[in-house]
Amino acid sequence: MENKVFYTAKEASEFLQINEKKLYVLAASGHIPATKITGKWLFPANELKQFLIRDALSRCPENIAPLLDQGFMLFAGSDDPILNRIFHAFHVEHPQLEVYYSCVGSFRGLELLGRHQCHVAFAHIYHQDTDEFNFYYADQYLAKDSYVIINLFRRDIGFVSRQPVRSFQEIRDKKLIFVNRQQQSGVRNLSEQMLRSEQLKDSDIKIFEQEMLTHFDVAQTVSQHENTVGIASQLTASQFDLHFHTLMEERFDLITYKESCLHENLLRFVNHLKNTIPSQFSDVQGYHFEVTGQTMIRGEGR
Repeated sequence: MENKVFYTAKEASEFLQINEKKLYVLAASGHIPATKITGKWLFPANELKQFLIRDALSRCPENIAPLLDQGFMLFAGSDDPILNRIFHAFHVEHPQLEVYYSCVGSFRGLELLGRHQCHVAFAHIYHQDTDEFNFYYADQYLAKDSYVIINLFRRDIGFVSRQPVRSFQEIRDKKLIFVNRQQQSGVRNLSEQMLRSEQLKDSDIKIFEQEMLTHFDVAQTVSQHENTVGIASQLTASQFDLHFHTLMEERFDLITYKESCLHENLLRFVNHLKNTIPSQFSDVQGYHFEVTGQTMIRGEGR
């Protein structure tokens, strides 16, 4: 199993040393990295290994801080299709440093950061009342003056579908099936806010049987099932030749404690964002890098 990109359920249960029934429960609830293709669960091998590392470290949080000194950085939170490319580019520039990332959703990332079980959280959670990203929700998990928010990029998010879709009311009227993201994700939070804005209830919308963990999973599912629609990035819509209707340009940020932000290894990552990412990824569809690497200021809106 050493060279496999994906494990089957049997292989993953052997790797994690749990029975398959427990494995399916963890996968369905979003507690371990997994994807479902044509009714069959697959488990990405590298992400499972990182999950084990993060879980082990979470049981001894006093060991987290010294890892920065040793060149290990633990990131957790939201998913984006270009994150792995960013991590790879950073590792090429700084091969002595290791980044371990767990895709668990924006809210879960903030929760882990608040419990000192990761060094950095990635989030893109929009709050309608303040018209801002991330500050309102970070305050729920972290002491208000204890953290900083630094932008990675801005990205276009919208409906992805096999036929044009512009609203949840249209989804309801056309009896389409909405492919939802997992609980504690930023896209899930956005969809719930949109339903309220359109004065709709959850029960007004047909929901796909399986919740998805990533933008890729949403777009792939929509491409494989007629009469479905989801919310994902413009990049994933183009990868599967789907219609894309922009909902917003959202801010995808890095959140960390102030003392961690001053550590030389984390500073290397931030400087890499500023100096390298805009030029390397300027041609990627649906992404904007004007404020990449800049510290975000509370009260300046989205």
